[in-house]
Amino acid sequence: MPVLSQAVADAGRSVLKAPSPGPCRADSLEHQSHSTGKGSMGVTDWAFNLFAFCTLIGGTFTVVSRDPVHALMWMVLSFLSATGLFALLAAKSIAILLIAVYVCAVAALFGFVLWLSILPAEKWRTHMTRYAPMALLVAAILILECGMMFGMWWGAPPQSAGAEVMLGLVIYQQYIYLFQMAGLIVLVALIGAIVLAWRRTGAKRPSPLAGVARWSVRVWKSAPWSASR
Repeated sequence: MPVLSQAVADAGRSVLKAPSPGPCRADSLEHQSHSTGKGSMGVTDWAFNLFAFCTLIGGTFTVVSRDPVHALMWMVLSFLSATGLFALLAAKSIAILLIAVYVCAVAALFGFVLWLSILPAEKWRTHMTRYAPMALLVAAILILECGMMFGMWWGAPPQSAGAEVMLGLVIYQQYIYLFQMAGLIVLVALIGAIVLAWRRTGAKRPSPLAGVARWSVRVWKSAPWSASR
């Protein structure tokens, strides 16, 4: 815990020392939104109100929803709306942390725990068959975005980098091992959810070594050199 607190403190100091690329975006957006006329609402005001409304609606339905999967979806909506609020307030670092930690890690972990421990195997197969085209489309879009990202942003960051870039450099350079340990903790929790699902259904737990051996044999038999023989 002292090491983690020191990492957070160093990241905060790096963010505070980061050079400002220009005037505050929140102040400029507020000036633009109110420059259209007194009492009139600009695009930024409408977006802020929309994100705030979605945050409240998502939090409310997360609590009152009876279906845990639906509650998880409402929670994701609340996280994304809160991310939009922080982005409008020019708090990019907090917005990125919300996406990376809560949406990509916590919400995904909750989803795996719910689907593995509550839904039976028959519903898994039904959902996988029904949503397979949508999953392939989303995967293709993500692969395309990753290719564009590595093609455009490969190289050293610019000298006039903002606070979010400095925060990323501190996390992924100075405290990369702690960040990887946090990922391993999430992985252990996911494995625990799978174990709980096996115990609940009473299914036999296969040996991991036997599964790896069978998979290796299938890969070897499906290889081109094996088919030529």
